[in-house]
Amino acid sequence: MKLKIAFLVLFGLLLIVVPAFAQSGTDLYCVAELEPVPFNEFGLPLRESRVLSEDCFSTPAAAMAFITKGAVSLPLTATQAEAEIAYEQYINSPSASILSYIVVQFYDSTGYNNFLYQYTAASPCTYMSGYAKSFGGTPYNDRAESGSAYGGCNKLTVTEHADYGGVYLDCYPGCSTFGILNNEVSAWISININP
Repeated sequence: MKLKIAFLVLFGLLLIVVPAFAQSGTDLYCVAELEPVPFNEFGLPLRESRVLSEDCFSTPAAAMAFITKGAVSLPLTATQAEAEIAYEQYINSPSASILSYIVVQFYDSTGYNNFLYQYTAASPCTYMSGYAKSFGGTPYNDRAESGSAYGGCNKLTVTEHADYGGVYLDCYPGCSTFGILNNEVSAWISININP
């Protein structure tokens, strides 16, 4: 009987401690810098973008300071939405010396909510140039529910499979929901299609 009571008490503690521990985890705001890739005449990448660097931060403000090399300085309590507004102001400032462009952002929820991952590049998209990356084999595979292209890229294509196959969805430049591809996105392509 004492063994059963001890087991129940231990089990009860686990039910309380494990969820509390899982909820206390800090969200990370990860940024990967990519190299551009060539595209063919049909707007398809000839290869995948190579990751040049990847850094993760505990706040959107820290990520934004990194991306802009300190040009955008926000309070550490700034939200992702506030960081995005500050970035738009920075990128549109005539006096900005831009060293890094956000080319794609993905979110874990529809409506551009719950930042998931951000890709940057040293140069913006120009006509028929852009970026392509697979989420295959990463913790971001099959998680995105919304996203958008930036940095001169005006079309984002998300695909069901890591090899860019299966069901796909084109967004101009973003989709507040990936619809049937919610939690099914395994690869993406971001390109400038306007001459």
